[in-house]
Amino acid sequence: MEKQEVLGHVAKVVRALITSTKPPVELRSIVRDYMDVEGEPIPFHRLGYSNVQELLRATNQFKFLHYGNQVFIKATYNASTEHIVRMVREQRTRTSKSLSTPPPIAQNPIYGQRYHKQEQNTQWNHQKQDHRYCPTQPAHWQPDYWQQQQQNRQKRVVKETRDRAVKVTMRAAKLDQETISVTIENKKAPAMNGHGPSHVTVNGQDKGNDGKPPLRAILGNSASQRQQDTSTVYHSPESSFRRPRHPRVMFPGPQRTTGVSVNHRLKVTPQSDAPTPAGAPITPPASPEYAQTTSAAKTTYKEDIHGGQGQTGNVVTNPKVKVPLKYDPSFDPVSTLNIYCEANDFEKPAYNVFNKLRHLHCSVQIAGDVYSSYPQEFTDKETAYQCTAKIAIQRILHAQSHQKRSACTFSDEEFIDGLYEELLKHPHGILGHKLEDWYGSTFRQHLPSHWYDLILNSNKIRVEHGIDPRIILFANDPGSLKPDRASITTLPQMVLPWQASEGGSHDWNMFISFCDSTKLVWARMIHQIANFEELTKQIGRQMESPHFRQKVSKFYAQEVYLVEMPDGWNRVRAISVDEETRSCRCHFIDFGDVGMFHLEDLFQCPPQFLVLPAQAVCLSMYALDKFEDHPHALKVLTKELDGQTVVAHVLTTEKQFLELGGSAQGVVENGKRRACLVATLYDTSTAEDIHLNDLVASRITKCTPAPSLSDGKTTAILVSHINDDGDLMVLLRNDDLKFVERSIAQTVADLGEQDRVSYSDLLHDRHIFVCDETVDGVKQWFRGRLVTRPLNPEEETFDVYYVDDGRQRKTHISNIYRLEANNRALATFPPQAIPVRLHDVPEIGGHMLHRLRGLIPWRTEALLKFVAKDSGKPLVNVFIREDPESMYMCVNIGLRLEFEMASPKAIRFLSLENNNCPPIPQSGLFPPHH
Repeated sequence: MEKQEVLGHVAKVVRALITSTKPPVELRSIVRDYMDVEGEPIPFHRLGYSNVQELLRATNQFKFLHYGNQVFIKATYNASTEHIVRMVREQRTRTSKSLSTPPPIAQNPIYGQRYHKQEQNTQWNHQKQDHRYCPTQPAHWQPDYWQQQQQNRQKRVVKETRDRAVKVTMRAAKLDQETISVTIENKKAPAMNGHGPSHVTVNGQDKGNDGKPPLRAILGNSASQRQQDTSTVYHSPESSFRRPRHPRVMFPGPQRTTGVSVNHRLKVTPQSDAPTPAGAPITPPASPEYAQTTSAAKTTYKEDIHGGQGQTGNVVTNPKVKVPLKYDPSFDPVSTLNIYCEANDFEKPAYNVFNKLRHLHCSVQIAGDVYSSYPQEFTDKETAYQCTAKIAIQRILHAQSHQKRSACTFSDEEFIDGLYEELLKHPHGILGHKLEDWYGSTFRQHLPSHWYDLILNSNKIRVEHGIDPRIILFANDPGSLKPDRASITTLPQMVLPWQASEGGSHDWNMFISFCDSTKLVWARMIHQIANFEELTKQIGRQMESPHFRQKVSKFYAQEVYLVEMPDGWNRVRAISVDEETRSCRCHFIDFGDVGMFHLEDLFQCPPQFLVLPAQAVCLSMYALDKFEDHPHALKVLTKELDGQTVVAHVLTTEKQFLELGGSAQGVVENGKRRACLVATLYDTSTAEDIHLNDLVASRITKCTPAPSLSDGKTTAILVSHINDDGDLMVLLRNDDLKFVERSIAQTVADLGEQDRVSYSDLLHDRHIFVCDETVDGVKQWFRGRLVTRPLNPEEETFDVYYVDDGRQRKTHISNIYRLEANNRALATFPPQAIPVRLHDVPEIGGHMLHRLRGLIPWRTEALLKFVAKDSGKPLVNVFIREDPESMYMCVNIGLRLEFEMASPKAIRFLSLENNNCPPIPQSGLFPPHH
């Protein structure tokens, strides 16, 4: 058989399989079904193709959609098979009644059906009549054989579904197979404001929230927090159930997810574990203005306040402010070190020279720190002194330049503007992997954690991809910053259900469609869902025919387009357009999430589909603004809120809403969206209200893990302190540490005199905020805990343990501020300092301790490898390097070599000349060598 004939036969079989299956269709399932039907795999190797997808693409009859590791396939339009495709789509889901699970109550019915991949039978007479499918049919394509294969596939699907259903518990057995659809008794009725009718029809019966009564008005008092164990909430069968998801975006990024109803989880029997102490509930103030949250409730003070970690640090006396080392080429290295020691009242540099055979090794001790020129060898002492002094100067300067950089204190606008101005000076761009060091040396601050998102959203900076995985950042031409055109298609603004009276409450029934952060929660009005579903059906009906799909000739930012996804057609607004890569970043205006698409996938949105306002309303959760970029908040928001029906108690008045921008979807300022509505979310399906804002805050706190080391893995760290026993306090260089540093910088900006602690505050506050001015006179801020409970109101100085540093210092009460009342997210974040011990090294003390501290200054970047555990402390190997271009060296091996050189056996072979060294002249000039 010729190659083209084989290709044609394969294409016909694959098209038949796709046509007989409800979309979306996975390529993997088609390959499996082809094997069942033909009795052999798709012959891509025999035809000279590297994989199945390449073979099918060569037929020009199929389209592919990639999402993660999944590949979805779709047959191109064919008039002869369109009636079969339409008939399969219109067939109802035929899964067993006891195994079907309904979607959330306000979910689009299309969403509830299109995610269940079902294998459907196609009428044999249609395939028999359509001879263009397969002119010469093999014997195994006879009706009996085909029906038998379809039955086998259905049995396999039923078995897989039954296995999944066992994990979901017997809850699914009580539910009906009918899809839940939202019906509103009077489409022309005004907004419900949380009090109007909101019915959900299930098989003709009115039910709400998984069979519970519909949401009622807020009672005004919140139920006590559910004190379930975290593992129960997140690993129970009810909470782990999710409908199978299919891709919404083509590139990695935030996606819409659906979670199990908060209302349904209330049915779970609470665990008998003792409840953990929780902060005071977040209660909205009488007025909706942005008010500072009240301080956390007083908790029982524990004597061992830092859980034993404080023992790893020792009290350090406040040193004199250091005069930084300044390198002057007019002085030789020895003279420069002498001047540096005199300026700081240090002892003169002490040089040690070791004779080894006919060569010399040298080291110098400065203020307790030892700097060695090993493994360099010298023939005379003068050269050894000068070279060793030069090495010491380089390391001191390196330590000064790499002292702790503050977290980014710039606003998003200031960050982009500053970065843009600097990039203009570099027309060839900055490499992405060099950006952090370059930015730190230029601005003396860390990059913000969301710097990449800010750059993508900015029209001032562009990102180009070099050799994977490197990227290059460029500043755009100032002329390209102007908008593409003056007129952009605008949608009508959604009319929000404000109360006529100024003092009326604003309680709105809403469905959470997407959670981006605690300050960007997207929801749809329940009373508008029927209109939105009707619009979705109309778009799908019209765009089903390729004749109505109008290609876009010129793309513009902020324009509204249509995009087809496996779950249907959606309206999107273009955020940014990249003509070079032919891609567009888009915002789903009816859901809230963001995705990246090829320009070929976007189509014109006809005017009749622009009449309905954008349905996604942007909310900011009251009193949770400090949790906005919490690294563990999004996971909790998705589990607790996403896909749920709630009552939003809106604190913003209509007047304030208009002053803040008056947009239901928020206002975009300098590439970052800001909500114009602040709300407290409630679950009112039970006897008492469930305060969801407080629930989310407590869940985030409980689900934030303490830092830990992975066994056998190498981890990037910062060395923050070395105690007198030679143990290291290390910090993991991850998003948790960046969040702590960024939150500290933000909290410092908001502090005032009223935030200083009093004696009574120290009796109940577990965490405090400390200002430290002992390092070069620069103010540095740390989270701290008192080592012992205050006993005397007259005390003014307290021992404070820095939980993110590992040191312990005496601190005056004037330098201590309240933390729990100012930043709940930071106050409840786990301590970041981890005590570790070097593996397989002798006991460290005296000279070796000074040597180690000189080798690893404060905040040194290093790599750490977990080896074993000894008496609760991890045993590790530590690797450091002098600069980013040099290789890593193992500190453990270096210490062992130092001990071997200093051992009595080695001394017999080494002539130690410490006492014979002539005094070093202050001028650094040596007599001529003879």
